[in-house]
Amino acid sequence: MGWIRRRWWLLLIGLVAAVGIGVVAVPYVYIHFINDPAPRLTFDNLDKNRESESPTEASSTEGSSSGDLATDGNWVVTTPSVAGYRVKETLNGQASEGVGRTETVDGSFTLAGTDVTTAEFNVDLSTLKSDQSRRDSQVHTRLLQTDEFPVATFVLSQPIALGSIPADGVLVTATANGTLSLHGVDKPVMIDVQARRNGEGIEVLATTLITFADFEIEDPSKPPFVTVGKTGTLEVQLTLKRTAG
Repeated sequence: MGWIRRRWWLLLIGLVAAVGIGVVAVPYVYIHFINDPAPRLTFDNLDKNRESESPTEASSTEGSSSGDLATDGNWVVTTPSVAGYRVKETLNGQASEGVGRTETVDGSFTLAGTDVTTAEFNVDLSTLKSDQSRRDSQVHTRLLQTDEFPVATFVLSQPIALGSIPADGVLVTATANGTLSLHGVDKPVMIDVQARRNGEGIEVLATTLITFADFEIEDPSKPPFVTVGKTGTLEVQLTLKRTAG
């Protein structure tokens, strides 16, 4: 009987060890071999994607001067444009990153001389999607409650002075002050902006750090297995086209 008891104890110890290994190994395999978060929204990544999708198309960033493009007037957000979030996650001790994106973005801008006088863009949060359906479910139901608050909106509160209209492909950086409406809460925010001309269009990158509590968003963490930082990054890439008139 003693050897049977010892055998059961060894079996139990083996099962506990296997579970412990699995708790660490499964997140490690997921994070390092399965998880594939979208890359950061940068002009370098935008150019790489464009080259991979249309390698034979020549870039329109050569041979243009600042006088070639009439900027005064109204501009609208067109395709390709994308917006989303980026958050730091820890899954059973393993550092990871959660990224959700949507291409359902619209908006409009007004330029007068070298100033952006008005700007607004809207993001359909109900179409946000990441690489994990369980994360998406949490985002839509528990966190952003997109059935009740489906749209996030940014409205510029004061003009942005660009100083000059750059040549094609030249990067301009600025800060946009405005109001972000998210999860039923309106808050003043400062958004870091990069912009450049690309042929007859304008491309804009905008990022800002969001503190979840400021917008009454529930703590995303699900202890003890999943912890998420108290902040997340809002990322937006806009393609602007000038309207007639």
